[in-house]
Amino acid sequence: MFGRLRNSFNSLKGWIQRYQIAFFNTLVAVILIAVVIFVLLNRSSTLQRQTAEENMISEAGILAHEVQSIYNSYYSLIRATTQIMKNYQNIEIEERRNFINNIMTEILESNRSLVNIYSIWLPNELDGMDDFYANTMGTDETGQFISGYSRERGWIEQDIFGHYRYVLDMDFDPYSLSGIVSEPRALTGRYRNAYVIDIRFPIFENNYLTDSFNVLKGVIGVTVDLEVFQYLVE
Repeated sequence: MFGRLRNSFNSLKGWIQRYQIAFFNTLVAVILIAVVIFVLLNRSSTLQRQTAEENMISEAGILAHEVQSIYNSYYSLIRATTQIMKNYQNIEIEERRNFINNIMTEILESNRSLVNIYSIWLPNELDGMDDFYANTMGTDETGQFISGYSRERGWIEQDIFGHYRYVLDMDFDPYSLSGIVSEPRALTGRYRNAYVIDIRFPIFENNYLTDSFNVLKGVIGVTVDLEVFQYLVE
């Protein structure tokens, strides 16, 4: 009897040993598989993260290019307009104010992101007729050309920009074609609020008869609504 029990115990012991090894091997295999899966998932996550970062950098580059293109378009537009206005002496004296007003109207109508456009001239430098135009449309009791157009109320209308006379004292570089760009500011409009910047260019004159060069005559400026840049960023 004890012999049979011993044999049965030895058989059970052998079965346990055999299947214990199998179980251990299975456990090791499972652990290895889990490690491999973790590594693969981590590597996949890393690759996805790298891909997302690369896509984000690429999109940021495209966005920056678009923003720069829009900014450069306005900057170039005002600079080109300045070159046109520098030829004001080729216009009949009585038509100079209408000439500049028409240019400003066309520009504002064609560019929805422009809030204001204005041109400020030194007293009597545009046509020498400030006294004649005193208290007329686009000026005040001085008759100085301080005219511009605005869409702050939702439609385009002529306005007096006497509060921008200070731009005539700005430090423009007469030896470059550069303008001055203001810091962003909040504009409390009559129909909505917005953040804007102003781009201003000087109007210099060269008079070879009197040997006077780079004489400041006036300034042209625009107020740009930054909503278009914010829209691109979002």
